[in-house]
Amino acid sequence: MPNEVAVNIAGVAADAADAARPPTVQYGRFLKWGWRILAWGTWRFPLCLFLNFIVAQLFPLSMKAMETLTTVLNNAEVKGPLAFLFAGTNGQRDSIVIAAAIFAATGAATILCRLAVSITDTCLTPILEGTLQSTLHDRVLALGPDFHKKHPTGECITIMTNYSNYTVTMVKDLFTKPIVEGTGLATSFYFIVDSLGRTHIQPANRALLYLLLLLLPVVGYLLSKALRRAYARLREREFALKNDLLNTLGNPLETQLINATAERSRSYKKSLADYYRQWLHAQFMNLINFNVQSAAALGAQILFVLLAVVSGLGGNSADLLYLGSSLVVFITLIPRVFEPIQSLISFYIAVQTAWISIHPVLDLLEAKPEVEDAPDALPLRCGNAPSIVFDRVVFGHHPGRLPLLAGASHQFAAGKTTAILGSSGSGKTTVFHLISRIFDPWSGSVRVDGHDLRTVTLGSLRAAVVTVSQSPLFIEDSVRRNFQLVKPDASDREISEICRRTGIWETLRRVSPDGELDYVIPRNGGLSSGQKRRLALARGLMQKPKALLLDEPTTGLGIDGIAEVLEALALIREEWPDTTILIIDHSISFINDFADEAVSLADGGFVSHDNQAELLIHPRYPSPRKTDSEAIIG
Repeated sequence: MPNEVAVNIAGVAADAADAARPPTVQYGRFLKWGWRILAWGTWRFPLCLFLNFIVAQLFPLSMKAMETLTTVLNNAEVKGPLAFLFAGTNGQRDSIVIAAAIFAATGAATILCRLAVSITDTCLTPILEGTLQSTLHDRVLALGPDFHKKHPTGECITIMTNYSNYTVTMVKDLFTKPIVEGTGLATSFYFIVDSLGRTHIQPANRALLYLLLLLLPVVGYLLSKALRRAYARLREREFALKNDLLNTLGNPLETQLINATAERSRSYKKSLADYYRQWLHAQFMNLINFNVQSAAALGAQILFVLLAVVSGLGGNSADLLYLGSSLVVFITLIPRVFEPIQSLISFYIAVQTAWISIHPVLDLLEAKPEVEDAPDALPLRCGNAPSIVFDRVVFGHHPGRLPLLAGASHQFAAGKTTAILGSSGSGKTTVFHLISRIFDPWSGSVRVDGHDLRTVTLGSLRAAVVTVSQSPLFIEDSVRRNFQLVKPDASDREISEICRRTGIWETLRRVSPDGELDYVIPRNGGLSSGQKRRLALARGLMQKPKALLLDEPTTGLGIDGIAEVLEALALIREEWPDTTILIIDHSISFINDFADEAVSLADGGFVSHDNQAELLIHPRYPSPRKTDSEAIIG
């Protein structure tokens, strides 16, 4: 128990350290992969970006059109960027019609473009998310045991679903927000400057207003950073509080026995006080940040309006004609200056926060498989019953340590059944993984029918050399779909024929009399372990392999299960005599009955046995135990 608690506390401390030191955003890497991800959407993302850009320009333009309409209604001369549209108009009525038409057209265009953006983005999102998830799925399947030891199934599922979708959202924003918000900000700022030019606000006050427009969002950014730091410290206090609680609950009886109850109570109360003190600080920072962000635009509007009114009242009557139209621009466009800046700041902070979810997606995209097809790899072409040769193979799972296989050499005879024996951890399954090319040797070579495995394609190798594991994979689907995992075009006739030849057809008929191939294999329950291994043998033979690797076919089975497997193997020997078979198993009686020869793994190499009796007295292994008339090795 104390060790378990220590592990928990160490985990909590590690989590606290991670929370205190969020990973640094690698923008170059993010941009590189973001561009690749968006390229999957082909023309859709550029269209979406263009439409967003148009919307960002249309709104300030429509507000400028409203200002122009107000100017025309006051029967004043139209000035500014839209003045050229009113050149040569005949009277106020025509000017009103033109100004109203511009306002209506820009408003309608804004509505239509926003609708088009929604439709385009709705069509784009499933393409990007689906392609990214599919790419991650295939990448996980291509990666080897080293990756999967470090990244458990739950983590991979989270990366491929939640994290990948969030990454797509952030990638779209990464390329959209700076362009759309930046250009929208520039347009709104230009129109505000143009409107200020027609007021009598003093140049110094005008410069102060410009500075205010730029500084207030910066203040908001600084407050946001302070808020983020406050919540980071709150997470530290939360982890410390949990740590203190674990210290108490790890062994409360021992706490009583050593008379530490009062000290633990004092310590926990202090942790609670520290936590809630920081919680109050974070809440107040959140309130301040929210109110400043909300009030900034309104405060700027009030200041602009007051200065414009005071300056306008101090001018002549002609200047008053432009005052109302200028006020329209100030009231409508000042938020359009604040919003893009605040949006960009919020996005920057969001990226900082979200990077902890984004970088695992990029890590997975960049992960390199432990083995890959060589550029000049060719399909494996071998005759019936190939020999399998280990030639001075050196390999281990931990570089820098002693290898598991140290110059191992052996030729597995063509067309024979060879048993591989050895103590636990001696490398029996590793031998199978080297033959299936899950790993490559550090040095030396593994050859099938004379072909170095590094020179042939993985797909052709694993079709010619089929592995049937102790716990074979079955998806929760019909027998038909499970067979089509290895041969997608397999017909019902092919599947039923192979099932009959391996003796599993009658079992399927018993469990599903109305449709043998429609029987859904549940993840848990349903067929017994022996029946599943027999079904896996039948599925493996669908590929017409030249060699079979059987990993502990009888281990963990009862008498009935062993009988199922033995019957299937006997049928294989009879129906497919030209197949090289390698078996890992612990049962000496099974090996005596089924194997033609046997080798042992010891001291990093292979040891051949001239006869089965030698297995019982070989000095490299302890004397086998007798269990139910069986001798068990390892």
